[in-house]
Amino acid sequence: MEKKDLTSGIVLVLTGAAFFAGSLLLPWKDTGYDWFGAPGLVPAILAALLVLCGLRLILRSRKEPDFYARLSAAETPLLCSDEDEEDVSGEGTAHPAWMHREGPRAVLTVTLCCAYVLLLGRVPYMAATAAFITGFILLFRGAGILKALFIGGAASVSIWFVFYKIFAVFLP
Repeated sequence: MEKKDLTSGIVLVLTGAAFFAGSLLLPWKDTGYDWFGAPGLVPAILAALLVLCGLRLILRSRKEPDFYARLSAAETPLLCSDEDEEDVSGEGTAHPAWMHREGPRAVLTVTLCCAYVLLLGRVPYMAATAAFITGFILLFRGAGILKALFIGGAASVSIWFVFYKIFAVFLP
């Protein structure tokens, strides 16, 4: 059993439950809102999905204790190749040494998110979002530069289109 999955799953379930409770406090039956247009609907759906993701982690930690061993033994690594990378575990894992420690990854994630927030409003939304997604992919070695740029650009345009054009949500 991966203790991190169990702990993360419990945190996600509790966070999702708290967000769901908060979404119930938003207006649902006030005049001017149909049930599908209520401000609490989307947060409730997202909170329920967060709870489901947490439950999946909890179940995986209990039912598939060898999940990470099978993942590292796979021929095609998910994150990056093992060329010129340190192997701290000695088991032939495909991740660089720093990816095995949560501290640096968490600090990099928070730093990247803060930089994104600072860019919003100063740089056009699509450019900031594309830079954030591309940076995240490159930082965590999810793909090469061209593929990361393509994914970042495509995701940025897709997000803008869905929220701005379809849902008429004004973006920063």
